[in-house]
Amino acid sequence: MDFAYLIDQFALSSAFLLCFTDLSQHKKLARQQFWRFALF
Repeated sequence: MDFAYLIDQFALSSAFLLCFTDLSQHKKLARQQFWRFALF
């Protein structure tokens, strides 16, 4: 296996994971804000 290819794949997957977790955090935050706004 090519080492550079491996690093490339790792960078891609980690970037995707980071983006995904960031999105889920953002969604959670938005939901909390929405409920706070809806209740008060």
